[in-house]
This record gives sequence, structure tokens and C-alpha cells, in this order.
Amino acid sequence: MRRPGPGGDFAALSRRVGKPENVDERGWHAPELAKPGKRPFSNGRQTLSAVNLLSLAVAVVAVVILSATAGLALVQRITSDPAAEAMTTLREREAELQNETQVLATARGLYGASLSDASVLADAAGAIVVELEGILDRAALQPVERSRAALVAVIAGAPSIAVPEYRRPAIDDGSLDDIVVAIDKVRAAKEALVEPISEARASRSQVVASVDALKGELRATDSSIDVAAAEATRSNSAAADGFRSAVTDTAARVRAAHGSGSDGLTEMSAFAAAVRALRDENQRVLALQQSEVVDPVRPDPYVAPFVPEESGSTEPPPAGDTGGASDPDTGGAIDPGAGAGTPDPDPGQTPTPEPTVPPETGLPLPTP
Repeated sequence: MRRPGPGGDFAALSRRVGKPENVDERGWHAPELAKPGKRPFSNGRQTLSAVNLLSLAVAVVAVVILSATAGLALVQRITSDPAAEAMTTLREREAELQNETQVLATARGLYGASLSDASVLADAAGAIVVELEGILDRAALQPVERSRAALVAVIAGAPSIAVPEYRRPAIDDGSLDDIVVAIDKVRAAKEALVEPISEARASRSQVVASVDALKGELRATDSSIDVAAAEATRSNSAAADGFRSAVTDTAARVRAAHGSGSDGLTEMSAFAAAVRALRDENQRVLALQQSEVVDPVRPDPYVAPFVPEESGSTEPPPAGDTGGASDPDTGGAIDPGAGAGTPDPDPGQTPTPEPTVPPETGLPLPTP
């Protein structure tokens, strides 16, 4: 297509687009010579397009809506009841007070649970110290006792946290003054909860810190327990291997429990029991070994007494015959009739037979 030159086809182009007076030839060919309001294809007057009309309509509608909203708010403000608005405010403040009361109740519950756990730990730690006395060195148990004493003091000085109960006083819902007074009371009750909430949290933090300190001292006894276990197994070698293995195993369980964050009190008690069982078994075995000595042979009651051969007789001497023996007190011979003053036995009483000495050959055979 042939493009029109600067001057040849300008007339044809002007006939197509518009009249020549509507075109500023200088501004068309030289943009720097263009003037405002003298744009090509324009006669200096702008027409409203569809987009412009739509924007104008939206702006008008927005202005109308804002005006209606402001008017409605003004009407509600003028026609509203101050007492009703005050009751709404009172209910909102009471809801806030209820939330703060629940916060205090939660803090007190956590504090009470911490106190209970701390009390159980303190009692158990005291019992463990008693069980480990004589097994661990005293220097290893003293830090535990100090931490336990500090925890007991914290428990003894624990403050009592009370949760107040709020009840709305009887008021006139239509009286603005009564509602305002009720709102002030709710605000004062809410402010009164700040201190007990802080006290409950601070007291619980103190208890938790004391518990952690005691657990740390219990964990610090691991090395002393290992030393005590090695010493117990070495010095009680007479006991069976099972007793020594029990001591070693319970010592390892103590260290494992402390490594997992537990207080390890149950494992420490088992270790103390294992050491005592090892010692008791060792003493029992030693005592048994010492008692395994051959007892002297006891004489057989059926063996005849030894009689010298020169005596010539095995019969006992007759009654009253001293055989010429002398009285050791008087130095003289014993009077055979010294017992003459003894009364005769009762004829009606059967005399008790004297026991016979079995012969050397054994018991006599029964008479057929």
C-alpha cells in the first residue's frame, strides 16, 4: 500500500477524516508545535464515554450510601436508651471478669498440683537418704539433704490462694445510676484479681525451682552409686553371683532413670535393697562356712563304763561301804552307821529299780 507523502495525499486524507480546519497540520507533523486543545481529530471539546459515565454513577451511589449510613447512626443515637447501652457495657465487663477469674482458678490449680508433687518428692527423698546411709558416703548425701530441707521450707511457707466469686447485685435495669455503680464494682473486682494471679504464678515458679534443684542433687549421686556398687561387689565375694549382678544392674538403672529426667527414687531404693541383700547373703555364707566343723563324738549311752582290770569286779560297792574312804571334812573314816537315822521306806511303796548297766557285749536278750 502506498503511503501518502507530506503534501500529495493530504487532501484525500482530510476528506476521509474530516474537514481541513479540524486538523492542525503543524502540530500533526511537528509534535513540539502542538497546543493544548488542538489535538488531531479533535475540535477542542471532549465527549463523555461509557466508562466515564459508569464511574460517575458509582461515585454518586457511594455518596448516597454513606449519607444514609450516617443518617441512620444519627437517628439511632438520638433515639437510643442510655440505660440499655449501659447494661450492654455491664454484661461485657462481667464477661471480662469471668475470664480473669478463670485465669486465677487455673493458676491456683497448677500451683496446688505442684505443691502436691513437691511434697511427695520431699518425703520420698527423705526416705531414700535414710536407706542409702551406710551405703554412700556422707558427703554425697549432704547436698541432697540440704536441697530437700529447702524444698520442705518452701512447701511450709506456701501461701493460700483464694478464688473470689462474683455475683451481680440487685439493680434496676432502667436506672442508669445503678448500672454505672455495678460497672464500677465489676472493674474493681477485675483489678483485685491481678495480685493473686501474680502470686500464684510466682509461688509455683519457686516450688518448681526447688523441685528441680532437688532432682539435680539426686542425679549428682550417680557417680557415688557406681563407686558403692563396685565396692559392694568386691567386698562381698562369698555371696552368689546373682546378688552381685543385682547390685550392678540396679546401679545402671539408677543412672538411666536420671538420664531420662526422672527423679530415680524408685531405682535408688531398689539399689539400696540390692546392696543390703548382698551383704546379708555374704554374712550368711561366711557363717555357714565357719559352722561346718566336725562335732566331737558323743558317748553312746549303751556302752559300759571303763573298769580297770586290777579291780577284779564290775559290781558297785554295797550300800554303806565306803571302802575305807575318809571324810574330806573331818579327815577320819566315814561312819557306816551315819545314815542309821534315815527312816525306813514305806512297806506299801514299790521301790524304784536301779538302772542296770548293759554288758559289754550289748543289750541282754529278752527271757522267753
